[in-house]
Amino acid sequence: MPELDDATRQERRKKAGEHLKMADKLFKAADYEGAVRLVRLAMETDPHNPYAIAYEERVRYAIEKRDAVGIPPLSPPTPPIQQ
Repeated sequence: MPELDDATRQERRKKAGEHLKMADKLFKAADYEGAVRLVRLAMETDPHNPYAIAYEERVRYAIEKRDAVGIPPLSPPTPPIQQ
């Protein structure tokens, strides 16, 4: 895979940041599945973004806690990431 130039890398980082900001709004509204979808978009845009990686863990933990007490999700579940 060819090396990305600085402008392309910055544009991807900016786009990933936008996805993460929207994910944070959904997370705060307890729409964890929606937040996961946006975090995944951020990770697809900028795969090495440490904030996206950490945020995905945070959302997954919140989903586990919610499911443990039996609260239904606000939006449909997100399929697992294929790795």
